[in-house]
Amino acid sequence: MPSGTTDAQISLIESIPFPAKFKDLSVHFKTVQFPDLFRTTKLPNDGQQASLLTSPWRASYASTAGQPPAPTLTSPTTARPPLPNPQHSRSSSSDDSPTCAPRMSFNRSGQRIDERLPPYNPDVKDRLQPLRLCNRHFLTRCTFPKCGNEHDYPPLNAEEKAALRGLARSSACPREANCDDRYCVAAHQCKFGDRCWNVGRGCYYPHVADRAIVEVR
Repeated sequence: MPSGTTDAQISLIESIPFPAKFKDLSVHFKTVQFPDLFRTTKLPNDGQQASLLTSPWRASYASTAGQPPAPTLTSPTTARPPLPNPQHSRSSSSDDSPTCAPRMSFNRSGQRIDERLPPYNPDVKDRLQPLRLCNRHFLTRCTFPKCGNEHDYPPLNAEEKAALRGLARSSACPREANCDDRYCVAAHQCKFGDRCWNVGRGCYYPHVADRAIVEVR
């Protein structure tokens, strides 16, 4: 017993009757019972299931709630079917990719300006990253003859597409602001612009001073 603790400060909770040896000890302490919370009889051991529906707690809950608890629903973004083959590489064709051709924006100097990313769930982004999905295939159209990224994955929902766009922007386009590939989903300039703390010190992304859009095509 900890120093400074008295018998009066300790209460024993009794559900089923105390065993003989424990009952001898219990006379020295205050004993309380919660019949609406704990069982007062032992579970049967005859090989049949002792349904929890017969416990006082469940009976009390049902009488106050009027019905059993509703089943837990799984969020559609927390579980996705597994990939058929994570290492699968296949050729891309114009028949198996989205047909949307996004419009491109340019500044006065003819430099490509990226549209602002919609908000996305970073947890969904982290879940998609190890799947090595083809960004173009699921967002625009994959035009590579032999794409090394995954195409064989169930269609993405709106939340997953938004997260994949954020993931695609984490890669810089090698053509930078001179890119005229309308299906390209990589970054053509640093999303932080003048607020980039690494500007002038080797930022991984190109910086475009003029972000004013004068042409959309």
